[in-house]
Amino acid sequence: MQEQRLAQDTRAQGGYEYQDARLYASWDVDYLKFDWCNTDGINSKEAYTTMSKALKAAGRPIVFSLCEWGTNKPWQWAAPVGHLWRTTGDISNLFDGILDHGNWQQQGIMRIVDSQDTHTSICRSGSLERS
Repeated sequence: MQEQRLAQDTRAQGGYEYQDARLYASWDVDYLKFDWCNTDGINSKEAYTTMSKALKAAGRPIVFSLCEWGTNKPWQWAAPVGHLWRTTGDISNLFDGILDHGNWQQQGIMRIVDSQDTHTSICRSGSLERS
């Protein structure tokens, strides 16, 4: 049942990471933003780690951006997996406040800025030097 559902989805997870990574490398792709839409029930750390390994095996340096909105605290585990990651959901065109879309919300810029103060101890430059 799970395999059938994955085959019908448009997401990248589902056993094609190595095939996809080789294709991206053959296209001379420099940057991959790996989004996290429609991923209920999937472990983000495992999925991103699999794609990271696939990209490294593809033989071309590709900047790997993890886009899972900070839900699973990527700042705690993503340094060896990707080059950058999101720490919040989407930012709306508001100075302050929340834009409600029904099944998801966007925060205004001040709410995003205020929520990032706990990350200052782990922010650093030069993270691409480890590649």
